[in-house]
Amino acid sequence: RDPHLSGKVTAEFIIGPTGSVLRSSIGESTLNNPQVERCLLNVINRLKFPPCAGGGQADVSYPWIFSQGG
Repeated sequence: RDPHLSGKVTAEFIIGPTGSVLRSSIGESTLNNPQVERCLLNVINRLKFPPCAGGGQADVSYPWIFSQGG
């Protein structure tokens, strides 16, 4: 909706023993757009990763950079 929207969103999430995302949140954001941040978390929550070695879990902090196309 906003072609000029840009910024960095750091998503933090936990991958469980089966590879499913157990929990996710926004660590920090310069995007200042709660709708886009919620959408990003909804996508992350549906991701499936390979199972964690040894049945543990993985804590992930991943930066997403959004910028204008062109």
